[in-house]
Amino acid sequence: MKNSYLIFPLVLLSIIFIMLGACSSGKGNYLSATYTSNEIKATSNKIDKVFAMLTGHFTNINQADTTNLPIYREQEIISLPIWPKRGGEYWFFMGWFQANYTEKPLAMGIFELKKYSRDTFSLVFYDIPNEEQYTNDWKKKDLFQDLDPKDLIHQNGCSYLVVKRENDLYEILPSGNPCKKHFMGPMHYFDFAAYISPDTHNHFHSFFDQDQNLIMTYPKPIGLSYDRLDKDKPKYNF
Repeated sequence: MKNSYLIFPLVLLSIIFIMLGACSSGKGNYLSATYTSNEIKATSNKIDKVFAMLTGHFTNINQADTTNLPIYREQEIISLPIWPKRGGEYWFFMGWFQANYTEKPLAMGIFELKKYSRDTFSLVFYDIPNEEQYTNDWKKKDLFQDLDPKDLIHQNGCSYLVVKRENDLYEILPSGNPCKKHFMGPMHYFDFAAYISPDTHNHFHSFFDQDQNLIMTYPKPIGLSYDRLDKDKPKYNF
């Protein structure tokens, strides 16, 4: 009988801990709307496949471990689908981060993927207005719900062609007309280029100063090499 008085408090504490755990889990797995490598390979619809290749969490840690060059220091790309209620449209957020630091991206923006022809797609880049207000919006359960496509900032030249090279390999071609985007220091423009597959991204970005003079580029054939992280083992908890 005496022990029975201890049961209720213990049960109550257990319930409280469970509730606290649920509350602390926030939005849950931030990669839940992305695909695994095997799921991407099994996707037959081409635009769905390309969109799945573009979204996810990517790291260049394997490359960074092989060199001391500062341009290859450990970095992360986090790309997440947004606005799922806009049926038939393919929008995603992309953030470029210093490894293990998600509070403020090195750069961020929103892309829309559109069909261009049978095996080619266009990738349109948009800047986010009042960007500093949205640096952590991607961590929320409903991403960028305070924004609408009409609110985004598009500049001439900020569109790229995504061309099929093999069944599970696509190339993003540079536009040749750099997009205005201040990253850090003297980098005020960029041109996007990459090879993307279900497992890896190889980025060949070029960066330019405010007069559009080339500052640096990640050269082919390797460029900046990112590997996809397992969506079922997310690196961060929010």
